[in-house]
Amino acid sequence: MSTQVTGTGRLRHSARDALRGRVASDPGLLRLRLALRAVVAVALSSAVLHQLGPAVGLPSVVAMLLGGMVGMNGSFAASSRTPRDAALTLCGFPVAAAAGATPAALAAGHPTVHLVGFVVVMVAAVFVRRYGPRWFNWGMMAWFAYFFATFIGITPPRLAALLAVVVTATACLVLVVTVLLPERPAALRTAASRSFQARVAALAEAAGQVVSGQVRPARAAAVLHARSFRLVEAALILDGQLADTDSRPAAGIRRGLLEAELAAEELARAVGDLQADRLPGPARDGLAGALQDLAHERYPQARERAGAVRASVGPDVPDELAGHLRDAASAVVRLARVLDRPAPEAPGHVSSYEPAVALYLGNLPGVAGSVGDVLAGGRLGWSLNTRLCVQTAVAAPLALLLGQQLSAQRYYWAVLACFLVLTGTFTTGEATAKGVNRVLGTLGGLVSATVAVHLTGRNDAAIVAVMLVCVFLGLYFFRVSYALMAFALTTVMGELYAVLEEFTDRLLLLRLTETAVGAGVAVAVVLLVLPIRTADARAAAQAGLLRQLALLLGDVGERLARPGHSSDLLFDTRRLDASLHQLALVTRPGAGAALTGLSRQSALEAVQGWTEVAYRARSLALAVGQVEPGSLPALAARCEAVRRRCEGEDPGPVEVARSLHASDVARLLEELDEAVAALDREGVSAG
Repeated sequence: MSTQVTGTGRLRHSARDALRGRVASDPGLLRLRLALRAVVAVALSSAVLHQLGPAVGLPSVVAMLLGGMVGMNGSFAASSRTPRDAALTLCGFPVAAAAGATPAALAAGHPTVHLVGFVVVMVAAVFVRRYGPRWFNWGMMAWFAYFFATFIGITPPRLAALLAVVVTATACLVLVVTVLLPERPAALRTAASRSFQARVAALAEAAGQVVSGQVRPARAAAVLHARSFRLVEAALILDGQLADTDSRPAAGIRRGLLEAELAAEELARAVGDLQADRLPGPARDGLAGALQDLAHERYPQARERAGAVRASVGPDVPDELAGHLRDAASAVVRLARVLDRPAPEAPGHVSSYEPAVALYLGNLPGVAGSVGDVLAGGRLGWSLNTRLCVQTAVAAPLALLLGQQLSAQRYYWAVLACFLVLTGTFTTGEATAKGVNRVLGTLGGLVSATVAVHLTGRNDAAIVAVMLVCVFLGLYFFRVSYALMAFALTTVMGELYAVLEEFTDRLLLLRLTETAVGAGVAVAVVLLVLPIRTADARAAAQAGLLRQLALLLGDVGERLARPGHSSDLLFDTRRLDASLHQLALVTRPGAGAALTGLSRQSALEAVQGWTEVAYRARSLALAVGQVEPGSLPALAARCEAVRRRCEGEDPGPVEVARSLHASDVARLLEELDEAVAALDREGVSAG
């Protein structure tokens, strides 16, 4: 009986750990919601259009494919929108589809006009993005409608049938996003909060593995840094989700998140400094047990065990090692205490709430902010949208011409690859990473499609199941790995060509070649036409971080020197975190907003110093928030000196950022440490 109970308990723990891992890897469960909504929308519209297609004069397969395209695009468009806002966006889809499909139908039989139309519609779809996210979605829908009309050879007499299918698919999608799987702001906030807690638990678990020796010492710093940095991402997403809540409770939650982040980072630093292999066995086991308690949210037990470890440090332990052990145990106690209490009250002077970063469809924005700073400082002064329009106007005809050289019938694959690689990429590093991922994903997808087609044969149920699974996987991993999305959707296309009885090895090779040509054209244009080098974007991101640090230090100094000062230091701190996230994105092109791969050594070394700076600044801001305004003018002068160094003189912060070296960052750390130490001497601490 005991064995059975133990086995059941282990199964329960494994299931819980797996669920916690999914929650931690997907802040707010945004990717899961997107993928589920897309699968339900595609399945529902396919079921309806299977019957409607022949009734309006389109083959069932064609109607279902068009419905699937609408469902996938609409799922992106509805992400993190209220049901009403999502419905308003989706109701524009038939109009956008008509704007894209009508030129394609009118150009049928006129190859030159058709090719010119491809370029014009592509540039127009990029141009309208300047009007906001909704226009971005409509532009994408218009271009895909033109592409699809070309793919199936739509002529004017069949245009009404195509639009009838789009209207029906849109109606199915509206039903999904407003009734079946609507977004609820309260549910998003709850899921984002759970993601933050799960990432804290993941950090504690990693720390326990370092202490117990399961993680090699050479990898400990990278693993702990990556886990602690991911807390910043989850906290920023939750910070943005709080925009529609009452100001005072939202500010209190922000303060609680900041305190938890600082305690978690303190834990990571303490464990990273600890030479666990030199610890006495009981101390190592006790600390590892406390960290496991912390990871499994047993906070009283974690405090008790860590307190016992701290009290048991004897004279047989070398002084330096004993100090690190006490620091690690104290960090466990502090983090457990912070997590085991309600959200603190907001500071008395805070009466409003402003999110530190504007979320884009529920996610953190990409590198557009830093890249925009690079363009603003250039000779032309163009916007990102204007630059992308020019690049698209150059790349589209090249992709068309080269694609036609390979195949006069399948050239649109090259155009599709070119357009998708250009979409959402701003730096040379991003474009190169996305282009490579597109080709590799397509290559893997062709192999997968060959296997899937062989296994499913003519079994309609199996074919539909494979397609839906691939749609789910492609969209779920979209923000994690573009290669995986390309892999999944290429598998779907393989099944589709099998249904159309066009699946051959030659066709697969042609698709791969066209995709490589289109991706190669996009990368080449980004490298040669109005390029934004990754190094320039990194310098701009560092400059943005320095500006935010200067703003924070300025407000800190004013609070210390001027009675009645009421700047929101918590907001300043969150803005600094947003700048740090920008720097990490620019430093790791292709990692996605989830910052996958941040534990790799090259990315770690580039960001780690600035992460330490942000940690010190957070500690300083949280401690100063407890000081009576105007009570420490001497320390205010020290903060002002650091602020001037961050802000720089003429020619400005970007040039300062370009010339910064590791020694400069180290000096900033020393100065911030001196400021925090001065506060400690006054009896004020972030803890």
